[in-house]
Amino acid sequence: MPTVRKRRSRKNSRINNTRYGRRLKKRSCKSVKNRIQLECIRERWDSKKTMKQNLMELGLSIDPNRSLPVRQPNNSTNEVDDMAVENTELQKSTPSEQTDLISELEAIAANAPPN
Repeated sequence: MPTVRKRRSRKNSRINNTRYGRRLKKRSCKSVKNRIQLECIRERWDSKKTMKQNLMELGLSIDPNRSLPVRQPNNSTNEVDDMAVENTELQKSTPSEQTDLISELEAIAANAPPN
């Protein structure tokens, strides 16, 4: 008499192939993939928040194209003045913790060996 394959596989399943074993394997792979490499970011990272919230809090951006809008060329001579005003506004709005993180990242990038 023929047997059903699922029933046979349930009886003869390997330890690593059980449902709980598969879940453990997936969890271990996820934890390895999501590990943050830089210590300066890892210390400030809050695991309860989303990635977007964490990056906003740290002063980093997910998409640089959205953080710095593309300027449309126009014929006005006040472009340089507008840029200077915007730079001062950005400097006022950044907290000290964000600037500390950015300076640490710049130091790491400066000391990194060239590829």
